[in-house]
Amino acid sequence: MHSSTLRGSTFARSLAYIVGVPTADSAVIRRLGAASVPLLCIAEGCERFAASLLAALLALRLNEQWGVAPGQAARAVAWFDALCYGAGLGGAWLADRWLGLPRATVFGAALLALGYVALTVELVPALLLGLVLLFIGHALYKPSISGWVASVAEQTGWQPVSAMRWFYFTVNAGSVVGPLAAAGLRSCCGFSVAVGIAAGVMILAWLLLRLVGCSAPPRPTARN
Repeated sequence: MHSSTLRGSTFARSLAYIVGVPTADSAVIRRLGAASVPLLCIAEGCERFAASLLAALLALRLNEQWGVAPGQAARAVAWFDALCYGAGLGGAWLADRWLGLPRATVFGAALLALGYVALTVELVPALLLGLVLLFIGHALYKPSISGWVASVAEQTGWQPVSAMRWFYFTVNAGSVVGPLAAAGLRSCCGFSVAVGIAAGVMILAWLLLRLVGCSAPPRPTARN
């Protein structure tokens, strides 16, 4: 018997999701969708761990390895952090007008991971490249992740207050663990290993964000 070519197609899966027809794909989507908020919160905790670990070590790295005076190193790191937060205004505009929250968050996380990887190389060009990647990554990631959490919470039936409570819990947890890990790793392993671990954690965050993005229901394409 001839089977329809529409069966199993993207359009068919989209239609099944809209009208509520159970399929294997829609069952997977529902299971992943229910876990989307926790996965996003874990990814945010990973990002805060990596960022706070680097913040605890970067001025020290500039002083010890590159000979920057302690006061100047502290000011340079302070300016870098301020510029990263300020750049979030442009990142928010891009996310709102062009990229969308999921794409801006995932793309920003990828740039952050690459930035941490670059900082593990003890060369001035790698340092500059890493800081540029982190600057652009934070500009996209920071203003987008919280909005994505709120949007996913609404779509998956989470109470907004509960979702944001868990989100900020993971923000604080990552920010607490990061500096503590930095102190231990700096004394026993060195800066490159410490930042390498931050890079690995950020890659995990990127994978979680990609998983949540892929679990979103497919949008049916408009047909004339």
